[in-house]
Amino acid sequence: MKPDGDVYKEICVNKRIDIFEEGSRLFDIKRRNESIDRSLSVNAPIAELSYINAVKYNEQDNRMIYQIPDAEIQNNPEITVQNPQ
Repeated sequence: MKPDGDVYKEICVNKRIDIFEEGSRLFDIKRRNESIDRSLSVNAPIAELSYINAVKYNEQDNRMIYQIPDAEIQNNPEITVQNPQ
């Protein structure tokens, strides 16, 4: 259960600052059931992102799951499909 309030929001912001670029943001997003909105991103123009619908997606979107490398699937007989659900 996600607590509400200004203190919780402040904790989340400070955690993002403390562990910036350490690779745990995806796990926080999935744990808190947050969505990602890249419409305000300065890294790529919206026109380039809109054709693949990568501007906004929620925590249940398949793009939030890391893909298993093809070489791993080909070399491991126990893996038959890409990220079974």
